[in-house]
Amino acid sequence: MKLNNRQIARFHRDGFLPLPGLFSISEIQTMRAELRRVFDENCPSNIREKLSGEVRTAMGLHLRNDVFARLACHPRLIEPAMQLAGERLYLQQSKINLKVAFSGEAWQWHYDFATHHAEDGVPEPLALNLHVFLDDVTEFARLDELRSELIGVASHELKSPLTAVRMSLLMLAEEGTGMTARQRQLVAAAVVGCEELGLTIEELLDVTLIESGQLRLNVVAVDLRAVLAASCAALRARFEDAGVGLVLLGEGGAVVVRGD
Repeated sequence: MKLNNRQIARFHRDGFLPLPGLFSISEIQTMRAELRRVFDENCPSNIREKLSGEVRTAMGLHLRNDVFARLACHPRLIEPAMQLAGERLYLQQSKINLKVAFSGEAWQWHYDFATHHAEDGVPEPLALNLHVFLDDVTEFARLDELRSELIGVASHELKSPLTAVRMSLLMLAEEGTGMTARQRQLVAAAVVGCEELGLTIEELLDVTLIESGQLRLNVVAVDLRAVLAASCAALRARFEDAGVGLVLLGEGGAVVVRGD
């Protein structure tokens, strides 16, 4: 099985490449039929939940089971892998992850390459992950797509009324000559709050751009001291209302980094 040029380009653009129907339903059923046999083995390669004892990950499949050993070296996986990562490949590990999302014990945050480098001697983070879905995840994918659409629509719908509120506050600040100093400070803080909320909405829109691969970073020089000073100025009125002092400590000039 060979990838075409468009598929290879998509992989390098997105970092992943779905191949629907790569294995037939009967082949998937054959793999699923082997799961219970693998999970019933009482061995260290089966990682279990501490409380329930249920298997959450089964490691070293190609060393333990003939079906998964044949899968690990199947041409429909090996040939595309060689196209993407080169001809000199080796199998580092094969496993089944069956922990259902949002249930069971949590996975601790981890960085795979650090473990692979320290314990397995892997010199560089060049691993290519090949996944075969044994369960139908279409419904989960549809829900994730709906979530992204909701974020995008809600963000756009919030921008218009927020702009109107911000303009009204700016007009109030310009025309409110009879306001006390405290009232002007509160209006100024409200304007800053609108601007902060606007930035949050823009970040929500960025989420949809990130997921679609369309986000473009605008990397410029950023003065971290100025960012902190602006943040303190925006929060000072709220701190004063609560009777809490807000002080920005530190001396010296600008602390400049490159960021978006």
